[in-house]
Amino acid sequence: MESSLHTLTCIPLTDMLLRLQDENEKGITFIKSGDQEIFVAYPQLIKKAKHCLYYLQTVAGMQSGDELIIQEEDNELLLTAFWACLLGGIIPVPVSTGTKNEHKLKLLKIWDTLKHPHLFAAEDHVQRLTSYIQEEAPETSITQLLEHTIYSGTDFSSFPDTSVLHAPALDDLAFIQYSSGSTGAPKGVMLTHRNLFYNTIDLAEKMQLTPADIKLSWMPLSHDMGMIAFHLTAVQAGCTQYLMPTPLFIRRPLLWMESVNRHKATILYSPNFGYEYFMEAMDNKSAGSWDLSSVRMIINGAEPISAEVCRRFATKLKPMGLSPLAIAPGYGMAEASVCVTLSAADAPVNEHFFQRDSLRISDVVIEEENTSPQTVGFVECGTPARHCKVRVCGDKDEILAPGTVGHIHISGLNVTAGYYRNEEATKALLTNDGWVRTGDLGLIHPNGQLIITGRHKNMIILQGNNYYHHDIERLLFGIPGIAAGKVVACGIPGDSNERERLVIFVLFKGTPAAFADTEEAVVATLSDVIGIVPDVVIPVREIPKTTSGKIQHFEMLQRFRRNEFAEVLSALKSLSAKRFLDQWQQEQPTVRLHKIESWLQETVASLLKISATDVDLIQPLVDQGMKSLHGVQLRNLLERRLNIDLAIGVLYKYPSIDKLAGFIYKKLFPTATSTHTEVTPPQANNGLLEKVAALSDEQIALLLNENPL
Repeated sequence: MESSLHTLTCIPLTDMLLRLQDENEKGITFIKSGDQEIFVAYPQLIKKAKHCLYYLQTVAGMQSGDELIIQEEDNELLLTAFWACLLGGIIPVPVSTGTKNEHKLKLLKIWDTLKHPHLFAAEDHVQRLTSYIQEEAPETSITQLLEHTIYSGTDFSSFPDTSVLHAPALDDLAFIQYSSGSTGAPKGVMLTHRNLFYNTIDLAEKMQLTPADIKLSWMPLSHDMGMIAFHLTAVQAGCTQYLMPTPLFIRRPLLWMESVNRHKATILYSPNFGYEYFMEAMDNKSAGSWDLSSVRMIINGAEPISAEVCRRFATKLKPMGLSPLAIAPGYGMAEASVCVTLSAADAPVNEHFFQRDSLRISDVVIEEENTSPQTVGFVECGTPARHCKVRVCGDKDEILAPGTVGHIHISGLNVTAGYYRNEEATKALLTNDGWVRTGDLGLIHPNGQLIITGRHKNMIILQGNNYYHHDIERLLFGIPGIAAGKVVACGIPGDSNERERLVIFVLFKGTPAAFADTEEAVVATLSDVIGIVPDVVIPVREIPKTTSGKIQHFEMLQRFRRNEFAEVLSALKSLSAKRFLDQWQQEQPTVRLHKIESWLQETVASLLKISATDVDLIQPLVDQGMKSLHGVQLRNLLERRLNIDLAIGVLYKYPSIDKLAGFIYKKLFPTATSTHTEVTPPQANNGLLEKVAALSDEQIALLLNENPL
């Protein structure tokens, strides 16, 4: 199989499909529901595409080189339009569907980047789009949009199939792929027929694909994993396809394996969240009796891969015949067509544990045999596809040795030349020697396997150490109610005088009052495991995700910056303070003060990772091991828990537990009489304290390292 694939002559996508024009027994089965499926043989698909192309050319007036945005939920209609475009030299632009305003805005932004755009969509979708334009984007011409719209419900079969076919060159643009998570100005990845031929042939080689294979997927065709890794690779190999709409999988996840059992599928696809989602449905419903022994490979990619999730999924389905070696992690991106690396068929999911403090750029990772609070686990993503090269570089694009963390660059016959009509973004994408910057960080293990550690833009820098958002999120999965896809960690960059803040969002449908235990568990877990206290823990009712299930961290960060959570944060602080005040209010002043001291003792002990009994009440905290960052974290905790505002220099003025407790007592109970006498540190003076109050966290940190608290 390998040698025959490697010696195949490069051909355009259209030739890949047209060579199947006599394969009447093979094609695509569109799964509409549990009991409705429609089979379209490859010759039928070609005929449907020719009818549609005739309409595009003669009625819509489209020519070779024009662009057609395809925003269609029905997979059969989407593929009909997609292949019609390719056969006629029209450039298809598949775009994800959705009813939210962000989906409509993204479409309009894409429209503005194209030269001669047309739209292929359902009539009701277009009506919603025009309503949105009238309300939110009046500068957009509705007339122009409607004049260039092809309604997907048109009966294309009533038109002739005598369309004019285009003979593309290998380096002609085949289609434009926009990232599922594009924000701001969307960037369209240009993919040529040559790019796509080599990536599909490489995928077929990695999967050991033959015409006898049966592929089944629920991934959206607007995503590279659905369109290229699944559909085009199946066309390349000439094998049978079963295609389930993504919304159907979301509504009925068990139908995924029911269909595998029914059709004896051999190759499946799912990102990490799909396994979690499916297992949750299995736990809540009767799974039935399935035979999954036909499955030899499930490609896992499109988002960070969890070895633990892979193991649980394999274990859960092992009694039904699923091979424990079926899941194959991979790494890909739109700029590589889709596949950069992929694990071999029948290989185990291998996880490596690296020390947290060895994951900075240009660090040689320090590997441990087992997991621990000081290590982070990462999954091997396989070796590069035959025609794709991978290197790992430092901040100055210098090539790093195996085992060293750095920026991942790619090059090869499958790799894009850049972004459509966007010279500035293309220039930023490419290195001086023409390699593509992926934006991801990772390393090539000495065994040759690529390991992804995270996105460079999502790196969170705390205490001078680098943390990856997915690592922080994973640490919280054991908390009741928190699982993959239900928690988001974001770093909020400060200005030049401020440190980066850590904000945790948790999917939570209850009231703020019911969230208190979850918030405390999040704070305690992160403090205990990595010594970090989040600045804010926020309950949210929705977590935005891309079509492939990736959490949109940038969107959450933007919502936080727009102050959308101010009301819930205020409510949480008030409730937290009320809980403490209700406990302390009932006590006599002396007992009340003692309880505040005990609570501070426990809080400081948690930050310093020591026993509360080892925290002295009178000795300055700095002499007990408290560093500048601990002071910043303690102040943030006091403000959040007690709903009080504290000056940055408060811990300099009240350096010990007893003095700090007395100060807090007076803040909370200003009319009460305390037996505690406030003492100003002898080394302090009013002028110095005024200066301290005006300093930033970072500046006070330097001061605290030079002077006792």
